Amino acid sequence: MSHSTRAVELPEVARTVVSITIVILTGLAFAAIFVWAIVQTWASAPGMTPKTSDSFSYVSTALAALVGGIVAVGFGLKQPPTNPPSAGRLARSLDGLSRLGVSQVLLILYVLLYFACGFGALVTWVLRTPETPELVKNLAVTFLGMLIAIVGAFFS
Repeated sequence: MSHSTRAVELPEVARTVVSITIVILTGLAFAAIFVWAIVQTWASAPGMTPKTSDSFSYVSTALAALVGGIVAVGFGLKQPPTNPPSAGRLARSLDGLSRLGVSQVLLILYVLLYFACGFGALVTWVLRTPETPELVKNLAVTFLGMLIAIVGAFFS
């Protein structure tokens, strides 16, 4: 008796829903970890750096690299403008938001989370230097580097 082995696959809709859920949870995990680290830095006594475990540092670094990489790729893509600059551009841009795909909306979410956490990390590092843990400093430096690249690309 011969039994054929056939792989069971999730239906397309289920794969899409699971993928979107994972993407959202990953972005939220990144934000939660870094918001927590930044808040802990501000709440720490002067000269006392908040302590984290090695595994916390590894996970936060991996998430920062993932989210930062996605944001960098998103800014690296050059699409031709769909509308010429004009007074009504904002209105057309807002209208265009309703036509964005799920991937584009999730990329915008990642950009917002990365910029909020990166800016928070940078401000924390500058104003609370002695108390800032390495993982917050690393995000601040990476964020600053990305800002420099984005601004430089904008004006080139």
